[in-house]
Amino acid sequence: MFTTFVGKTEMRNIKNMNMKTRCFFLAVALSLTGSAAFAQQSEEGAQVQVKDQDAEVGRVSISPYAVLTYSPYSTHTDVGYFSNSTEKNLQFGAGIEGEYRFQANAGVSLGVIYSLEGISVDETFTSGGGLIGYSNHRITHEYVMKRLHVPAMLCVHPMVNGRLSLKVGIQVDFLLNGGSKGLDNFNTFGVTLPVGFSLRFGESFQVDARYNIGLTEINKNSNGNGSHSYFSLGLGMLL
Repeated sequence: MFTTFVGKTEMRNIKNMNMKTRCFFLAVALSLTGSAAFAQQSEEGAQVQVKDQDAEVGRVSISPYAVLTYSPYSTHTDVGYFSNSTEKNLQFGAGIEGEYRFQANAGVSLGVIYSLEGISVDETFTSGGGLIGYSNHRITHEYVMKRLHVPAMLCVHPMVNGRLSLKVGIQVDFLLNGGSKGLDNFNTFGVTLPVGFSLRFGESFQVDARYNIGLTEINKNSNGNGSHSYFSLGLGMLL
């Protein structure tokens, strides 16, 4: 009787172990199946992204955008000019730019930008002499330059989805109101090195940020110390 009871107990334990073993192997199988399916979906998604990126080769995109410029200006002339920050340093503009994608992750762009750039300049000079002595004077002049920029940029897209673009290039600048009062001593042509990036949101909008490094003199009397550099922030729409 005792032997029979022990045998039944052992048989019940064996059945329980078999059930646990089956459940364990079933869980492992389901886990491996799920992992394989996820890996396949990830691989297919990556392949789709690569195909989408390859499809960009040869594409031309056009982007009109509005621009916010901040242009602190610093130069020294024979009569003594020094920069002075003012609310006029912050101005607006608008432009349009087109990019040709010659590789999956690289392209070249050409644009035309019209912008207003405000500067404030302090002129210092000395007057008097003789019995009355000498006195120093400072006069602040504020100007708004109307400029036309033509940037040519190399655009690198390091991300597979193409949302981030790193940009560097060369830009020629034209001063359109150089003959107006206060700006007649400014050069009407210049060269700038723009460096920046753009970030695309959704399918249609992008933000573009650049620092434009002046390579030429903006003032005819700046004595080699009057290049004009400025920041620009643009909001554009991809067409």
